[in-house]
Amino acid sequence: SPPQPSPPLLLPLLPPAARGGSTWEGEAKATLRLFGTRRMAVLSPLFWYTGFNQPYQLNTFGDRFFDSRALGLELASFYLAEVLGAALAGWTLDTASTPRAGALRQLAAFGLATSAAYALALSVEVPAARAHWPTCSTPRLQLGEEGVAVPSLAFFLWGLSDSQVQAYAYWLLRQLHSGGGEP
Repeated sequence: SPPQPSPPLLLPLLPPAARGGSTWEGEAKATLRLFGTRRMAVLSPLFWYTGFNQPYQLNTFGDRFFDSRALGLELASFYLAEVLGAALAGWTLDTASTPRAGALRQLAAFGLATSAAYALALSVEVPAARAHWPTCSTPRLQLGEEGVAVPSLAFFLWGLSDSQVQAYAYWLLRQLHSGGGEP
């Protein structure tokens, strides 16, 4: 049989109505209706956390404790940990005996990494705030300086945990919509 013509390359760029789908108003209403469902109410803390944590971690904490040179290395460490954490999360979720077992193991790994990171951050934030109250403008640490290890480990663990929760969120979306249909 002759080969089938492929769809035009611009088809995904066309509005849904032009592709034979629904209108943008219909899509917007359906999206807003999702916010009233039980599933979205249960998942909203997870989705909120995936976008909430980095401004504090990278900007507030990082800028408070590291000079610019050290912060550059800390950011590299954070994003290296992101890659490692995503690989760990994927492996944990994909090799589990059941999806539930993988989810529970992954949530436990995320909880442990993020709790440890925030505990380490608290262990340096509180003394720094007390020592430099009310401005809390602590001297920024340089590479190799005494005291840099604890905030550095917090940064690394945040990278590890951030990618774990993001990988879990995407995995969960796949689990919830494995049939490809809309909710």
